Amino acid sequence: MADTNGAVATAAPEGVAGAPSAGSGATPASTEQKPVAAALGLGWQMSSLYRRAANLSPKAAAQDHLGGVSSLSHQARFQLELDSIDFHLPKAFDGVTWTATLTEPTTATLRGVVTAAVTQIAQDETQLDAQQKAVQAAVRQFHQQLLSRFSAVDPVLGKAYGLGRALADTCRPGQASPDLQRSFEEHRLGQLFAWLGDLATVLPVHSAKAVRQSLTWWRDYAYAAELVADDKGLLKGVSTTAPGLVPAPGLPTRLKARATNQPVSVSIDSTTPTTIEKFLPALGRQGELWRTVLTGERQATHVLKADDFVEAAQNTVISAWKIVRSLPRKLWLVAIAIVVVVVASSAAILWASSATPGAKIGGVLGFFVAGLVSLGRLAGSAGRQLRPMVAKVEAPLWDAEMDQVIAVALTRPPVGPPDPTGWAGFVDTEIPQVVAAAAAGVGAG
Repeated sequence: MADTNGAVATAAPEGVAGAPSAGSGATPASTEQKPVAAALGLGWQMSSLYRRAANLSPKAAAQDHLGGVSSLSHQARFQLELDSIDFHLPKAFDGVTWTATLTEPTTATLRGVVTAAVTQIAQDETQLDAQQKAVQAAVRQFHQQLLSRFSAVDPVLGKAYGLGRALADTCRPGQASPDLQRSFEEHRLGQLFAWLGDLATVLPVHSAKAVRQSLTWWRDYAYAAELVADDKGLLKGVSTTAPGLVPAPGLPTRLKARATNQPVSVSIDSTTPTTIEKFLPALGRQGELWRTVLTGERQATHVLKADDFVEAAQNTVISAWKIVRSLPRKLWLVAIAIVVVVVASSAAILWASSATPGAKIGGVLGFFVAGLVSLGRLAGSAGRQLRPMVAKVEAPLWDAEMDQVIAVALTRPPVGPPDPTGWAGFVDTEIPQVVAAAAAGVGAG
């Protein structure tokens, strides 16, 4: 299923997700994409469920107002996550025919362990630690069952499930510096990069390629800010186009860079001042945005503004013109070389003949005129052949430029471009408070 649909979705209001409205021009998820996206979402949820199992406190915050999900107790939020997993399981295994040896995975055993743990904790709070470990062990067992079922049914589903789990682990909250170093290890990021490339045609349109580019920029920023040590020197001298590291050029500079195949970039060896306390909240929110587009909860084009579509169109025209401009030049060089060889060979044969000098000169001039006529005919034929060739590359060029502008719009500060509205700071500063409240066993309102 080729990712070559050039349809453009009308930008939805901020925060609105779901199926596109009629006439929006958006590309809905195909039948093939839905199980893959659901498997990726389940991998993400299982990572979250395992972390929630580390805190099953029954305490909830006392409030004088109706709170949201974060106001629920940790036990209630764990049950809510488990209910969501049950809801999405059939979507991920849609169309699978189960057999006596390959049975459908269920959460029945896990739920039994959770029920027993909740009962024990209610009767004796000193059992909290032991019961949390028991639930975590049950979650690990269910994870192994899901991983084996996905891999057995379809390796693509297994890869999507693994990608969701690994991305969630990379962006998880509460990481210390050694944790972040492990999360951004070369082999882990390399595997994520490869999986995103492998799944690009079976995940929602533009999502995998945009996230792949965004992940690359987060890697560059983490190493440039020395939050992660490049012990192997793999990124020494590598340049980056991460918006948060490269000063935003004006339109003339961008157009010139595109036309000359020299994107504006800086070396990632330069230190970018930041702290892990500022980096992690933004990374957590970034991971959530990656999840929404990869699972189809939000269409990738819905992160764009009108100016982004204009920039994609400009870049598409520039790329198409570069192709049109370069192909005839190459064809002319080949054609001229062929004609020169033919004319020179024929002239040499004529000159070596016994013809009179006048006849030799006239013959050579005749060969030269014939060569020019041949070049003219070749040019007309090449023009007719180039037109359908250019038409065929228009859609892929547009898709590639859309991948790029979506990656920029999807990437949050400090790695992405600055947020002129100021809302990014509001969202990112709330995350540490929720994490701190969770660690204390109290939910935020």
